[in-house]
Amino acid sequence: MLIFHEARLVVFSIPRTGSTSLHGALREKADIEISDPPAKKHMTVRRFETWAEGRGEVAAYTRVAIMREPLARIASWYRYRRRDAVRGTEMSAEAYSFDAYVDLIFSDDPPPLARVGNQHRFLSRKGGGLGVDEILCLERTDVLSDFFKGYFSDFRMRHRNAAPLEPFDLTEDREERLRAERAEEFALFERVAETGRLTL
Repeated sequence: MLIFHEARLVVFSIPRTGSTSLHGALREKADIEISDPPAKKHMTVRRFETWAEGRGEVAAYTRVAIMREPLARIASWYRYRRRDAVRGTEMSAEAYSFDAYVDLIFSDDPPPLARVGNQHRFLSRKGGGLGVDEILCLERTDVLSDFFKGYFSDFRMRHRNAAPLEPFDLTEDREERLRAERAEEFALFERVAETGRLTL
């Protein structure tokens, strides 16, 4: 999470949506950078609203988040869990096909390596409804860059912490189940992807 007092801006960091790259591009300009531990870096809207109580006007700052196409984000988690750094540990997905990994996500109590979160839930308030003002599409780097250049003219984001690229395939029935069980997340992304930016 990044907070900018002069710009009156809060930038949320949904995991596997380019947050490390965004932090790299903006951390020197931020008044507050919350990057460690990961649970605080990736603070949800609900947790932010609790954290922001008693912190002056921070709760009223413009809130911004970046979304990624949901299936691509899950594939990114899968690739990330197959990297050499976690090989041989309980966080490794090296023994699983992508189909089998998605089956873990579907389970009633997913193991830690398959807890990938839900972008719609991340951005939702405790009482319901979305708690951000702007959502940008990771896949529309032109729109994303234009938005941040409106605040920081020298904004330039380099891709960091990328999971190794590899082909993946998902059976049709599993994809249909993902889309059904995460209907709100897919629907929200479609709204964002129309223009690359959704103002709420």
